[in-house]
Amino acid sequence: MLKKLLPILITLIAVGGAGYVALQLKGPRTVDAAMKAREAEGGGEHGGGGGHGDDHGKVVKVHGEEEGDAYGYLDFRRNFIIPVMGDNRVDALVLLTFSVEMEADKIEEARTREPRIRDAFMKQLLSLSHEGVFNQDITDPDVYNVIQERLLETAREVVDENVKSILLVDFARQDQ
Repeated sequence: MLKKLLPILITLIAVGGAGYVALQLKGPRTVDAAMKAREAEGGGEHGGGGGHGDDHGKVVKVHGEEEGDAYGYLDFRRNFIIPVMGDNRVDALVLLTFSVEMEADKIEEARTREPRIRDAFMKQLLSLSHEGVFNQDITDPDVYNVIQERLLETAREVVDENVKSILLVDFARQDQ
């Protein structure tokens, strides 16, 4: 069992580590810089590409908020790897990357509690796995919303009660 699982885990860790190193070498990008770069490329304000995954802890102004309100993203140093169980064995692994949208001035404090926060999210993700959520089509909007809502509940309990949203940035599934 372990011999079959080990190559997959090593691959996932290597890919995640390489992505992390690439993001660290690239350095932080502000939203203003990203928007200016997009406009310079002719993409305009609503151009494609450029998600927030490479902007570790950036601060953005959310449209419709008062002038002093700024939100940012709490990004985790590592992805979440969730085993999907079936017949008392691991049938698949799901790799999930998400960000917590919250008040920018609380991000650094939350980052100091990352191990405790990761633990709470991992418990929630394992619970979802055992309920069969990850056995379903994750691209189904209803399933996607269930994952977001449950992670949002957890975030409001362990990160901050004013967490605005959970953004599912990336996911992958590896069947055994």
